[in-house]
Amino acid sequence: MDWRILVAAPLVISLITFLAYRSDKRRAEAGKWRVPESTLHAAELAGGWPGAFVAQRTFRHKTSKVSYQVVFWVIVLSYQFVAVDSLIGWRFTKQVLHLARHSQKETKATKKWPQEPGISLCRVAERGALHVGI
Repeated sequence: MDWRILVAAPLVISLITFLAYRSDKRRAEAGKWRVPESTLHAAELAGGWPGAFVAQRTFRHKTSKVSYQVVFWVIVLSYQFVAVDSLIGWRFTKQVLHLARHSQKETKATKKWPQEPGISLCRVAERGALHVGI
């Protein structure tokens, strides 16, 4: 992939998000139809969160609505998590995938247990059929 696309795409998405915030602020001041919050969040999630951050500070828009800010910061922190995880060789992602695969194997193994009426997990564990590994 061309490096210019990798640089330009987030900048363009951030600019579009910035302009959407500006439009929403102007519409709010004029009492007109607003840009839905879901649209603004979708733009942030698509990579426009830096533009959204700058627009919030520039226009003092959407900064005092707590429910909006919670979603915004979850999006930002998600991007930061992915960035850090990629820098450390996807360590967290690999660990989660490993645990998910291990959990699936245990789930498949539990389906093979004999179905005895009234059997408890304690009795199954006593029989050695329950294996928990971390």
